[in-house]
Order: sequence, then C-alpha cells, then structure tokens
Amino acid sequence: MLIAILEDRVFRKRTKEPYQKRWTVRCFVYNENDELVFLRIKGTDALGRRNHVETIGGGVENEESLEDAVKREIREEIGYECEIIEDIGYIVDHYNSLNRETISNYFAVKLTEYIGGESRTEEEEALIEGTETYSESEVMDMLKDYTKRSVNELVQRRDLIAFEYYIKHKKH
Repeated sequence: MLIAILEDRVFRKRTKEPYQKRWTVRCFVYNENDELVFLRIKGTDALGRRNHVETIGGGVENEESLEDAVKREIREEIGYECEIIEDIGYIVDHYNSLNRETISNYFAVKLTEYIGGESRTEEEEALIEGTETYSESEVMDMLKDYTKRSVNELVQRRDLIAFEYYIKHKKH
C-alpha cells in the first residue's frame, strides 16, 4: 500500500537526469517493554549534517525479499532477532542532493532475542550514536521535533508520515 510520495523541500535538484532508485526497509521496532526503538544519528555524510532519530533499516540487497532485509537490518544494526508483526506500506521520497528516489517499505517488528554481533558498515559506525526508546504516545512529538531545512527534516518527516499511517491503520 502506497502511503505517500514525498518531494524534497530542502535541496534543489541539480540535474535533469532521472532519479536513481533505491529500495529500502524501515522498521517500527518494539522491544520487550512495548517501547519503540529508534536510532540516534549524528555526524556528516553525503546528505549533510545529521542530528536526528530514525527508524532502523537500510537497503534491500540483490534478490533479497523485503522480509529477509528486515531481519538482516535488525541483526546488523542492533544485534537482535525479530518477528515481523505487520507489513505497513511504503513511502516514495526524493533526495535531490543524491539524485535518488527511495522506496521505503515500512514494517512493524517485535524484538525476540538479543544475539549480539552487530555488523554495521563503516558509514553506519560513524553515524549511529546509539538507540533511544519511546512510547507510542511519545513518538509523534519526537518525530515532529526536527531541524527544518536539513536532512533531519527529510528523514523525520518520512518516518512521521509512516508512523501516523501505521497508528491509524494498525492491525495488531
């Protein structure tokens, strides 16, 4: 189910070339206390200076199912096994500074077992400061609290729209 198509309101498009497409998975992750786990991102990368929270997730690898990508990303980024609760839908968003269209497939998951052995990329190690937990009622306010006119706005706006949709339509 398509949740939204989001245009980049922060960066101007630099080229007339068509966007490159990237498929990703993003997860609303529940821990054993039914709190939602988010990543705290700080640092600078191709998108600019970052200081925000975002959902756990990342790119889908060649010939990998979305469900397998969810489980791999949870293992790699926070060292847990998980159970998929719900396939929520997807958001298409544009990152003009990267000339990229990202199709972010959202899932709700429940952590089942800590196994350790996180295997983050070098870029992830540089950007992921840690995890933060929030109740469902705190998530909306937290995601609305972003720095305007920056990558923080693009990421948190995407996650906020997906979370609002999820809460309105959730099946569990």
